[in-house]
Amino acid sequence: MPPPPDYMERYSREDILEEISAGSPLNLLVNLEIKDKLKNAIDQLLEKERPVHSLYYYEELTMKEAGRVMDLTES
Repeated sequence: MPPPPDYMERYSREDILEEISAGSPLNLLVNLEIKDKLKNAIDQLLEKERPVHSLYYYEELTMKEAGRVMDLTES
């Protein structure tokens, strides 16, 4: 039975094959769904709050790394 069409459109073939060979296709789906929900929530933030949250939660940078990217201090 082939996967549903939207599954194949949302996830790259390489991601799917990598997770299947690692034995964790469910982890792939869970992580990608969480990232999708985070992206939607970040999109609803104020414009100046968006980059910080995006770098920290979506890109998984530390506050120190996000500060460096944005040319700001960690605090």
